[in-house]
Amino acid sequence: MNSATMPKLHRIVLALAVASPWGTACLVAQTGIDSLLQRPVVNCNDIAVNALYIFQGNVLRGQMDSAAMVLDQWHRKCPETEAWQRSRVLELLAKPALVDTALSDDIIAHLVVYRYLDSLPKAELLRQAPQIAGYLNFTKAWSTELIKSFSPGMVEYGLGEFYGTDANLLFPAIQRGEYAGTKLRTKYFEAVERVVHLPEVHFAISLGAWIPTGELDVLGIHPELGFQMGSKYRKMNYDLAVGFRFVSSAEPYPARRTNADTVESTSHFFGGYIGIDVGRDVLNVGPNEVQLLAGIGYDGFDTFDAKPNSGLESGTAGSFDLSMGLGYRRYLNSWNYLGIEAIYHWVDYANSRSVDLNGRPFVIRLVYGSLGSIPKKQQLGYMQYKLRQ
Repeated sequence: MNSATMPKLHRIVLALAVASPWGTACLVAQTGIDSLLQRPVVNCNDIAVNALYIFQGNVLRGQMDSAAMVLDQWHRKCPETEAWQRSRVLELLAKPALVDTALSDDIIAHLVVYRYLDSLPKAELLRQAPQIAGYLNFTKAWSTELIKSFSPGMVEYGLGEFYGTDANLLFPAIQRGEYAGTKLRTKYFEAVERVVHLPEVHFAISLGAWIPTGELDVLGIHPELGFQMGSKYRKMNYDLAVGFRFVSSAEPYPARRTNADTVESTSHFFGGYIGIDVGRDVLNVGPNEVQLLAGIGYDGFDTFDAKPNSGLESGTAGSFDLSMGLGYRRYLNSWNYLGIEAIYHWVDYANSRSVDLNGRPFVIRLVYGSLGSIPKKQQLGYMQYKLRQ
């Protein structure tokens, strides 16, 4: 290869290798301010392409000291990239040298990028980016040979396997408890922790029973259909909740129509609730979650239908509602769950003047819910982390 065709970084590396401090000082002294201001900006993409070309050539020729020098110069000139980190890991495996302590703080991000590259269709990658595809094939073959010097359970073996035979085994192994006490494991769970705490949208549908107590017993048990929509952030759930109750009362009960003073007997009942429900996780074990629940809202039911032809108005009993209870969720996967909730309500319908009944209704319901966050789902998927499993 002559000087005209030599990759740019190769010439840079050679120049840095032979330049002396004195020569560099003289060069700067002879350079005017205008020249300094007009110096070209370093193009890290070009440097990366050239560095990989030179590094691969040095490795194939067995010139590992020169290969290490290329990586050092590349790292000094440009920010870390996935390709640089991969090359550094394999260079350390080849020495061999301890790899774990030399991993960058961004190692997990680099591993995620590599998994993505490795998952791309090989023919398409070769057509669209032949240099990337060629270097990927080179490092896979090299890494497959290097892991023969290490034993399973070692970080070196895990990384060699990741870059060589299978990029889908490392993250699950970390979750199973392998590589305890290593920087690799620490950085993995630090990355997971940052993503796990991203907020999620929550939606749930429930079906249960509204069970009155005390004077409200006359109303009887009613089926309840409910909906919740809100968000989950860390250990907290915040939802707008709506519930509907139907079926006539168990027995006739006395009630007043709107603006009426007389009491009539009625069996009509159609109830509802709207409010803000809050839940806090108090226990999380694998796919199991226990929540302490509380809510504040408005609760009521219709006591009469309006009869315009007869000049009779409808009737409604309503009350401010405070509630508290417990909930249990069993996650079917990372994002969907089945649950059961038991909630006790404090209401006072007598204040509405429609009825003179009081009591404390109790609600028990089955819940099917979903949690969702596109960034969270994507990032945990990249790290193969099974949330709530």
